[in-house]
Amino acid sequence: MKINIRRFVLCVIVALVTFYSYYYFFHSRTTMIGTIKGKNYPYIHVRKENGEEVTIKAPDIVFPLLLEGHEYGIGYSENLVRPPFLTYISPLIKK
Repeated sequence: MKINIRRFVLCVIVALVTFYSYYYFFHSRTTMIGTIKGKNYPYIHVRKENGEEVTIKAPDIVFPLLLEGHEYGIGYSENLVRPPFLTYISPLIKK
């Protein structure tokens, strides 16, 4: 009985370490200012300030509200399993 509990605890610890290292080493978060160059449901094509273009998956509820040619503050995440996905977006107001 004690051996089964120890094995269970060991498996839980190994799973937690694996999960933590995956998100620490293989999960990338990026924040940028960019212009939406195109929309192709459910993806938006964004041009960064340095000229690089990125394709990001946008949530269904936000997609219709985004306008092409406008600048936004954008935060997105990506990892080895999923393509880039939108986590934050805010329109930039120019004065």
